[in-house]
Amino acid sequence: MTQAKSSFKSTPFFAVMVLVIIALVSGVILSVLSDVLYVTDEERTNRDLAKVYTSDSFTAIDIDASAVADGGSIIYLYEAADGAVVIKASGAKGWKGSAEVVLAVKDGKIVNAIISSYNGDDKTASIKTSHLESMFVGQELDGDLEFTSTGVVGGGDLITAAPSSKYSWSSVISGVNVAVDYLQAKNLTGGSN
Repeated sequence: MTQAKSSFKSTPFFAVMVLVIIALVSGVILSVLSDVLYVTDEERTNRDLAKVYTSDSFTAIDIDASAVADGGSIIYLYEAADGAVVIKASGAKGWKGSAEVVLAVKDGKIVNAIISSYNGDDKTASIKTSHLESMFVGQELDGDLEFTSTGVVGGGDLITAAPSSKYSWSSVISGVNVAVDYLQAKNLTGGSN
């Protein structure tokens, strides 16, 4: 047997071939799954809206960039069929990314709050729904409403159940403050039609 033929039958050659085949098959599978499991921005928005407020329909509201607070951005703003307002905002950077927070406001009061995305922040496991509910839900947009990492300025009770990830929590607080500042500046209180 020649040297070339014996090298094709060697163990290292077969090991390399098996690894190449595994890599190729994995690449094809990941490519197909990437297309099948892709979620569009529109679908993400619909999921956020369904989680934060129940309504038959939502109408997009144009965002006035001049009213957006420094240090954050308004991602979208919708009005529900019953007049409630849903706003998504991003605040200051947390541990690795800035949290995107969605608030539902009805009759001048925050009725629900969710975190839509952490944008790569991996220190968010300590932020639970109970933290969001105890800190934000029920607070009235009275013109002076502002949140800090330990409580509410301008009203409300002091919150002592803050999560342990202070950087992620401060990003959430920042996003909520951007949303609240915008709603107060534009006098969007989610009143009934």
